[in-house]
Amino acid sequence: MKSYSSPTPLLQCAGLIIAMAFGTITAAAQIGGSTPPVTETQTDTVHQLSDSLRKALPDTIWENPAPVTLTTLVLNRDQLAEIDHQEFSDFVRLMPGFYPLDRAGLATPAQGLMLGLSAKTLDLNFRGRRIEDHLLGAPDLSWIPPEALSRLDLTPLPLTSPGARVDAWLSSLESLPPASRISVRDGFYGLGTVDFDLAQKITPAVILNAGGRVTTFEGRYDNNAGYGLNLRTEVGFRISPELGGWGGLMQNRLNSGVPYAAVNHNRERYDADFSLAWKQWLGNVYGYDQRETYSGSGSDRWQELGLILGTTHRWGTVTREFHLQAAQSRWRLNGLDWATTTSGGVNSNLTWTAPNQMNAVLHLGLDVSDDFSPERHLGLSLEQPLFNTVAVFAGATQHQENPTRFETSANFLPGTHFLPFDSILYLNPTMIVQGNQSLVNETYNTLFSGIRTKSEHFSGSLAAFWRRVDDPIAWHVEDSTVVSYNAERREDYGLMGWTVFRPGKRLEFGVSASWLPRIDQEKRLFPENIAHAWAQYSQPLIQNDLLLRLRVWSDFWGQRQAPTAGSWTNLQNDAILSARISAYMLGVHFFWEVRNATGKRYYLTPDLEMMHKEEVWGVAWNFRN
Repeated sequence: MKSYSSPTPLLQCAGLIIAMAFGTITAAAQIGGSTPPVTETQTDTVHQLSDSLRKALPDTIWENPAPVTLTTLVLNRDQLAEIDHQEFSDFVRLMPGFYPLDRAGLATPAQGLMLGLSAKTLDLNFRGRRIEDHLLGAPDLSWIPPEALSRLDLTPLPLTSPGARVDAWLSSLESLPPASRISVRDGFYGLGTVDFDLAQKITPAVILNAGGRVTTFEGRYDNNAGYGLNLRTEVGFRISPELGGWGGLMQNRLNSGVPYAAVNHNRERYDADFSLAWKQWLGNVYGYDQRETYSGSGSDRWQELGLILGTTHRWGTVTREFHLQAAQSRWRLNGLDWATTTSGGVNSNLTWTAPNQMNAVLHLGLDVSDDFSPERHLGLSLEQPLFNTVAVFAGATQHQENPTRFETSANFLPGTHFLPFDSILYLNPTMIVQGNQSLVNETYNTLFSGIRTKSEHFSGSLAAFWRRVDDPIAWHVEDSTVVSYNAERREDYGLMGWTVFRPGKRLEFGVSASWLPRIDQEKRLFPENIAHAWAQYSQPLIQNDLLLRLRVWSDFWGQRQAPTAGSWTNLQNDAILSARISAYMLGVHFFWEVRNATGKRYYLTPDLEMMHKEEVWGVAWNFRN
């Protein structure tokens, strides 16, 4: 058990981050554009859509995000456009506490740590449905097409799950113009992308959307080149003023190499959804088939068919949401027989929002399966406005997390599987990896509090948090084999915050940062200090038909320790400077970017050097039918 006797280092660091921010990331936080008042709850997304869409489709809860907690940062379509819709991981890194383990090639947030937690705790929700890799435990986000996103909610301290939560919302049911893109990243990996979209109103009550992304990259190691392919099509329809829905198909393929093993890593995923909404009620039937191949003809595979039922009711200042889910799955790990799993769950949110009064959000959830113990999810947050632009808040959560299939059932020879990140696996790369069927649930207890502010020119937040993990799942060496086990209780504490300053309509400055100190000089890859800072200037020309934008940013990672075969290596501070210039006119968007402009040599993962300097250029266009 790790403990600390005094919070003195916490107080010492507080002054540094307070200079940058006040409070925690909130539902009112908006990085790229205008922000709503402090009291906005962000639960009426449908009502913010265009009039033409509302004429074609009813107001339904399947477009409404789950209740946003006080630590959420919201990026809408306009704000996503201001960072030019780059790779999905570039959005997530705006959250304080996100440390990318590998941003080379087709990097995804699954290859990163959030506030020092395992990557498997990342909770990705795609159009209201949780997306996860049940075998490895960390979702792969590379298959979500950034150009199709209408909104992104980033929550590092959610009420609904133990780790960071990401809610991605497609614009497929909005009657917006199609977006297409060609982009090239001329770095070590030679990454190139082509996006294409089609949006067409078939009748006044039917909207057709289709699109996709083709990605290629050359790689700089053996077995490291590959490509990605994403295709999707959806139809939204309205039967009556109170009845409507949508149906869609999505195919995603990612072929890439594995830097640490002489095998290819191929992923295929096929999704199908059909949703029907009536008044405040939602029904969603879904199915998917995901396969990951690491060597030869063997593969990991997961097939699932599920049903989600939900409802939302509002009584004055009180909103209640209720969701019930059931699913049947078939799965296997490479070399194992097929197994069948039945799972389900119930989740409820109760929100009380009253102007100029204390606001409260309560979350209760229970997830069950026939393979593991039930998972309970409890969360409560309270917010008290102090005056028009400032509010204080506090929250408490308890979440349980089942072991992953990899942690319970892995049985792999050295070099035959792309292992999830764990220092023991890096320190012992030549050993057999063995799962443990006796693992019990991890339990995460978190307390957080802070202050936030929002005004015309300045918004920001600062939060202090404490976290205890009971029965954390780790790996150790046992009889020349790396085996998973439940370790002793672990405690962490830290600070995180952000701030955005807009002295005028054209100029913006911002920074997000986190501090998670090492306890008892533990050795870990996660840095004590992480920061992302940016400055942006926009200049409209030619009667506002032409918009020029310059964005400069820097990523900072403090000192950390990298596990290598048989030992640990100290990595020093790294500060990476990047810049982008773009021009937007008549629906066409040109951009050019230089990442790591100084050509700094640095590492985020052991033995994998990051790109010294990389140029990114591209063009995107939007035209109305």
